[in-house]
Formats: sequence, structure tokens, C-alpha cells
Amino acid sequence: MARTIVGEAEGEDPFASPPGFYQFHQANFENFLNYAYLQLGNRQDAEEAVQEAFLNAFRKWDLLLAADNLNALFFTMLRHRVFDQQRRRKRMSVVEASAEQLAEHQLAAEDPGLESLELRLLLEAAIRRLPERQRDVITLKYLLGLSSREVARMMGISEPTVSTHLHQARKRLTRLLDC
Repeated sequence: MARTIVGEAEGEDPFASPPGFYQFHQANFENFLNYAYLQLGNRQDAEEAVQEAFLNAFRKWDLLLAADNLNALFFTMLRHRVFDQQRRRKRMSVVEASAEQLAEHQLAAEDPGLESLELRLLLEAAIRRLPERQRDVITLKYLLGLSSREVARMMGISEPTVSTHLHQARKRLTRLLDC
């Protein structure tokens, strides 16, 4: 007796993605990958986290489609994968790696790019010290260039809440960078 793969009996491709999944993946993959990279500081770890989140979404696609906000739910799934990666890998952050490379190479003080690199390292270190929600809003808005509306949709919060988190994060960053 031949084994039948689910979907094959109906004449469907057994390896086809569920309706809407491919479009969701194509529309959001880069933003989610960039977010994961900024959180993990390692391209390979970021790709792994995003792929795991998409695989999980693929398996539960019907349930996700029933959610009020698919992007917010997926973003939560991705944040869990990122956290798992951070816990499992315990790799150096982008800031630590960049600071270590800076020390190793002993860049000359007259290098015009040095000052901007130092400022970027300080800013990245300060962003990492923000509470999670503020860090996510800052990362999505300023580092990934999403609009406040897109950030709200992705995080499953209102636009005024995004504005509040941005305001609090900027105040906190100002205090952290003034020290």
C-alpha cells in the first residue's frame, strides 16, 4: 500500500507553503533579519533565529492567521528565538566585538572615521542598556527605518504607545550618553 502525503491525495503539491505564508515571508524577511542581527550581532545567529521563527510560523500558520495582528505575533515569536540564541550562544554583542576589534587594531587618533566609530559604539552600548520595549522601538524606528505605524503594527501596540516608548528611550539615552 502506497503512503499518501497530506495534500497529495487532493492533487496539491505536498511541499507547497500554506496560502499567504510565502507573501508574508517575502514582505517581512529582511526587516526581521535586520532586527535579529542588531540584537544578536552575528549574521549567522540572526539568520538561524529568523529561520527558526519562520519554521515555527509555517507549522502553525493556520493558528497565526486567526490572530488579530500577525506581525505582532510573529515578532513575539522572533524575539523568543533571539532570546534563545542569546542564551544558548552567549556570543559577544556587536558592541563588544567592535570595541575589541578597535582595541586590537589600535586605530590612529587622527583617523577621521575613528570619532564616528567611537560615537556609534557608545550609542549601541547605550541602546543595549535600555529596557526591552524601548530598545525594540528604537531599533525598529531608527536603525531599521520603520515608520511609527509600522513599529506599532509589528509590536502589537498603538502608535501613541510607540511615541511614548520613543520619548522615554531618547530621554534615557541622553542621560546614558551624558555620563
